Amino acid sequence: MVDIRKLRTCEVCKADVPATQVKLFPKDRERNWMLCAPCCDKMKNRASAKVAATPKGVKKELIRNVYERTVTKQEKGDATDYKVLFCTRCNYNFKVDNGRAGVFFNLNCPYCGKDDQIRK
Repeated sequence: MVDIRKLRTCEVCKADVPATQVKLFPKDRERNWMLCAPCCDKMKNRASAKVAATPKGVKKELIRNVYERTVTKQEKGDATDYKVLFCTRCNYNFKVDNGRAGVFFNLNCPYCGKDDQIRK
């Protein structure tokens, strides 16, 4: 009699196979299939057929979703684009770039985060 703890189920054909005859086949990067020998051979043949079907001269490149932005740095001596503001709530002076304020961020005090009592 076969001990039930030594049997595994094939994940494709659902047959009970002794643990010594179970083969692992990669499902994705983290997981593997637990397969019987005939199912494992079928999966290997499918994988080799897919590799043979791709042209030899063509390599697949990894597509990355990266946005490369081009930012032009402002010169240090050019202070005409900045204006000095004062928050009367927390008594904090700060500079704001006129070109970016209201476009890239909402104008508010960097210290307290409020925008109701900002003065020039």
